[in-house]
Parts: sequence; C-alpha cells; structure tokens
Amino acid sequence: MTTLTVRYAVWVGRRQRRHRESGLRVFRSVSYSLPQPLPEAEGDPMLDGQRLTFLFWSVTGTANGPSVFFDRYQIVNIMPANNQDPVVATAIYAVPGEADHPGEYGYDVDAFDVNRGDFVDMDFVVAVEPNANLAQRANAEGFVPTVMMENIQAYSLIAGESFTNWRVWKEMDEDTVDDINLSASAGSNAIGIAFYMVFDQPHPVVSKPVIAYDERTTLLLNWIATHGNGDPPMGQFVHQLVSGLILTETASLFSPELRSPVLDLAAKQVSLASGLIKKEILAGKKVAVARTNQLSSA
Repeated sequence: MTTLTVRYAVWVGRRQRRHRESGLRVFRSVSYSLPQPLPEAEGDPMLDGQRLTFLFWSVTGTANGPSVFFDRYQIVNIMPANNQDPVVATAIYAVPGEADHPGEYGYDVDAFDVNRGDFVDMDFVVAVEPNANLAQRANAEGFVPTVMMENIQAYSLIAGESFTNWRVWKEMDEDTVDDINLSASAGSNAIGIAFYMVFDQPHPVVSKPVIAYDERTTLLLNWIATHGNGDPPMGQFVHQLVSGLILTETASLFSPELRSPVLDLAAKQVSLASGLIKKEILAGKKVAVARTNQLSSA
C-alpha cells in the first residue's frame, strides 16, 4: 500500500548549506496510508529553542503532479500517481531573524525546484540593479543587502525548468510576484524564494490556494450538478444549500480573523436552505397524501 510521508523541515539558506547539499533540514516525519487529506501544518513549532515560521507546503509524487501551497490549512486530498513513486509532503519553515549578516538589512533569497521538492544550488539570480556586484552575493550567500532599493532579477530558465513566480515573506505580510523582477525596498528585511518547475506536469506551481474536496463533498456536488436545476423553487433552494457547503469548505482559505464569521455565515446559509427544502418536501408529502386519498375514495 502506498503511503504518504509528511515531513517537517527547516529551510537551510545558501550560506549555511554546503555545496550540493539539500536546502532542507528535516526535524520530524510521519507516515500515513493513502488516500489521505493533507494534514494541517503546525503554526509555529519550536526547534532548538527557536520558534519557527511556516513558509509553504511542497507535495511530490501525487496524481496531480508536484505542487506547492502557501496556506498551512490547505484543503487537498492526496492521491498517489502510481504504486512506485514515493508520495512526500513537506511543511517548510524558516527561523525568523536568523542573521548571518549582522547589522545589515536585506533580502534572504533562494530558488526552489517544485518537481524535486527541494531548494536548488545553482545560480538563479541573473542581475541585481543598481548594484550589479550584488548578484554574485545573491547566488553564493543567498543575500541581497538593501542599503538602497534593489531590483533582483531571476533567470527565466535554470536546468531546463521554467521560472513560475517569486514568493515574498516580509514581516507579517506575504505576496506572490509573477514577474522575474523582484523589487526590494531600501532598509527592508524579507525572504524571497523563486520557484521553478517543468511545465509538462499536470498542474503548475500554485500561487494562490486551490480547493480540493473530499469524496463525499465531490459526490454531493456532482449530484447537484445533475439534479440541482429542477423545478423552482426546489432547484433554487438546492443551490443555496450547496453555496453554504462550499463556503464551509473554503473558510480555511480566508484570513484567520475572518474564518469564524465566514463559518457563522455558512452555517446560517445551510440552516436557512435546509429549512426551505424541508418545507418543500413536507408540502410535496401533503400533495401526495391528498392524491392517494382521492384515488382510494374513487
């Protein structure tokens, strides 16, 4: 039986890792039988007395192809591509404020191979402007000082894999930059990771969260797609019901402070739609009973 190996790993920057070593330091792993939903990543685990910050999920060996997800609550069901390839999901974290460059503001940068599920060692920054000499430091040490605003330009292709996007973690904010040029403002600190992959895979890198439903929800949505356009008002009520269910599924994709009110709204929507459907069913029952009585007395 194919298993899912879930790993929890710390990103090892270019200056810390030796040439051609993995950019991941795995500190824990757990195995599950497939199929299995992607578990929720721990929020801020402790390691060696330091609190880690979640960056992203990397998933390889699945039927949907290699992917990355930037939400630790990501809703996706993991299915194996075949019985031979290992299925691995890695929750990747960073050590915030880890300074190999004390007294300097700047961007910690690196490149990630989505197909392999690991960081790459080869050069990926083609130019830094206006200080062109910083490109060498970016590739060797994974750091671009921000004494002034710098534009960090990634290669569009490395080792046959195409650039997909930058992902930037800056203080409490995250952002996806689809252009190869990443603008680093003066005096700023951030993490910037460029993602690369082969585009003949079924699904490219995920720059925004996607929704994958479990089997029961998928069956329900398929039934509604077939039967939900019935005579009004029943068809309308069914669509109202599924709107509430979909809202429940997508609640984890909202900002943390919005998830609770979104779930409250979803619960209210499902309750109202269910009540209306129940009334329609009971009304239909009365009609059926009346017709049966008419036939019995005839």
